[in-house]
Amino acid sequence: MSQGIRMSAKEIAEAIAAYGGTLVPPDPSTWWPLVTVTPVTGEPGKYHVAAPLWTKEEGASDLTVELWLNEFAPELFRPALLNIHVL
Repeated sequence: MSQGIRMSAKEIAEAIAAYGGTLVPPDPSTWWPLVTVTPVTGEPGKYHVAAPLWTKEEGASDLTVELWLNEFAPELFRPALLNIHVL
């Protein structure tokens, strides 16, 4: 999805495996209010997103994914993964 920018799919999978959890989709009604979307100053159409991740073992985990969303056409965005880290 991020076209391997900054981290390949294999590197992402290895990082999650090292954490020791199995990622699962969160409940959108409880997850979305926890997501932070911030416009990037001086770069119209670019947003920084920080979103918590859920695991099968923990539910809401202490993992967060950070990414940029770059608008490349009206209302179409390309993600660029920045980081997956423990808070």
